[in-house]
Amino acid sequence: MSLPLRVVCARLGREIEKSTEGVYPLQNVLIRKVVTLRAPKTDLNKLLEIHGGADVAAQAQADVGKAVERPAAAEEKKA
Repeated sequence: MSLPLRVVCARLGREIEKSTEGVYPLQNVLIRKVVTLRAPKTDLNKLLEIHGGADVAAQAQADVGKAVERPAAAEEKKA
């Protein structure tokens, strides 16, 4: 579940209540404001290098919509 949905449905507040129960009993925990301190730096070239590069992305695009060949044994079982 993404963070905004967890904040809106008060699920994160209940998780905080449960985790701090042994230290200090908190009640009615609500999150009022969320601030992003620093946006992560993303380098697209580094990301593509780690995950196989542009070759993998091009191959995945080429495979979309192609027919899949079935083995002969599977066809014999149907008949």
